[in-house]
Amino acid sequence: IQQNRELDIKVDYVLPITDSLELELGTRTTLENIDNDFYSESLNSLGAFSADSNLNNVFLYEQSVYAFYATLGKQFKKLGVKVGSRLEQTTINTELKNTAEKGNQDYLSPFPSIHFSYKIKEGNEFQLSYSRRINRPSTWDVNPFTSYTDPYNLNQGNPNLKPEYIDVYELGYLRFWEKFNFNSSVYFRQVNGQTQWVTYLNENNVFVTSPQNLSKTYISGGELTLGYKPYKWWRNSLTTNLWSANNNNLSSNLSKTTYGWSLQLTSNQTLGKGWSTQLRGRYRGKNTNVQGETAARYGIDLSVSKEVMKKKGRITL
Repeated sequence: IQQNRELDIKVDYVLPITDSLELELGTRTTLENIDNDFYSESLNSLGAFSADSNLNNVFLYEQSVYAFYATLGKQFKKLGVKVGSRLEQTTINTELKNTAEKGNQDYLSPFPSIHFSYKIKEGNEFQLSYSRRINRPSTWDVNPFTSYTDPYNLNQGNPNLKPEYIDVYELGYLRFWEKFNFNSSVYFRQVNGQTQWVTYLNENNVFVTSPQNLSKTYISGGELTLGYKPYKWWRNSLTTNLWSANNNNLSSNLSKTTYGWSLQLTSNQTLGKGWSTQLRGRYRGKNTNVQGETAARYGIDLSVSKEVMKKKGRITL
């Protein structure tokens, strides 16, 4: 049984100083509490059900994030500049009830950003940007309780797992026509403390897999999105992404250069009388990681929806 409680409070303020100068201010508070209670019973040799002490566990997770941001944007004819910064205070408390094992993380993080845009003409634009981002561990990543795949393969979270800090540099070019649009970009990302699930052999000759923070990972790649709208009721987009990652870890056996790619095709049809459909196919190619490979993944989704109650509601299948 898992109970999730989340409170999200956000306030934004926009002040147009002049026709070409704008100031944005904002604050956001996110409070999250997760109680994960796993309970299992098995039939014993006496023909009665008894609790599985090796499987049952109660894990409590609390996360509080307080953020404040400010952004100043200025338009100089064809050149646009936007500079901003975000400051976040994060507190995470965890407790594994079975063993009274507690964890705590408390950190203050700045996230600067700067964005340039240059319009050659309407529908023809270059963009250059830098931003710092964060990727926090999930609840399962920090749960230290051991889950048993089989007696020789165990999975275990890491309560000391730190967040990933990502420096993102991106250069993009956008081009729009009446029925066709073209959006391309090349990027470089430096991931500090990237999380990887690492497998090692413990003293009991059992393989244990747990998430670890690698030193640094450098990711470079390119993304291309093509959009085509042959009719007002039919919209299509194709996105492909190719990347290379250099995992630079202090342990030489975990340092490796990996590659990957993905493809996604989406087609939307807006039909008459409130009907609409969407077809989406995606493919992620085989990807190597520091200790092996992830097989290719692919899937197709189809949805049909209908507006009801005079467009106040929608039913989707």
